[in-house]
Amino acid sequence: MQNSLPEMAVSPEQLMQTLKDTKGENGAPFGRLPPSYLIPYPDHFVRWLACLELPDALYAHLPGSHVDLVNEVVQHRRNRADGSAGQPALITTADIKDVLRDFSTDCWSNEVKKRWLFDVLNTPKQGQKNSEYLPQIFETAVTDFTQALLDNGVTGLALSAFSLATLALYRYILVAAQKKRKGPMLLGPVFRLLA
Repeated sequence: MQNSLPEMAVSPEQLMQTLKDTKGENGAPFGRLPPSYLIPYPDHFVRWLACLELPDALYAHLPGSHVDLVNEVVQHRRNRADGSAGQPALITTADIKDVLRDFSTDCWSNEVKKRWLFDVLNTPKQGQKNSEYLPQIFETAVTDFTQALLDNGVTGLALSAFSLATLALYRYILVAAQKKRKGPMLLGPVFRLLA
């Protein structure tokens, strides 16, 4: 059943193309679970991403089936599009950053969301102690995401600030993963010795 879902983008370019093609109506970036080389513990990652997308959702109350989870996200977006069809709401970059900030500082979550963000963003220990670290990441993620939308001609997205925050965070993670994969191969000298 999961094979009927679209692929989750594995690069920022693929994400932008998917948004351009579908206007986010298929629930992008949600789809089949991303490969574990890109995101450790993909199911756990996607469930936390859904908590960001669905403002009133609690991790424990999300559907157990991955397909049902993606369908819930798609339904949330359809409801948003139907509700704003007559009068689309203006969403600013500040609104998107506020969603990310509120998610990370949710007092009801006992800092579980913040710890997940630290983990998924590979935050160093000194960054975790710096109260400005996550806001700087959010600033960069949202600014880069909105610029990428402009650069790729992605327009007409009838998405909520929560959906846009999810997309901005996911794109930021994809960019970071790309940089990490392009870094130096530290085991290269060992392989050369073995050869």
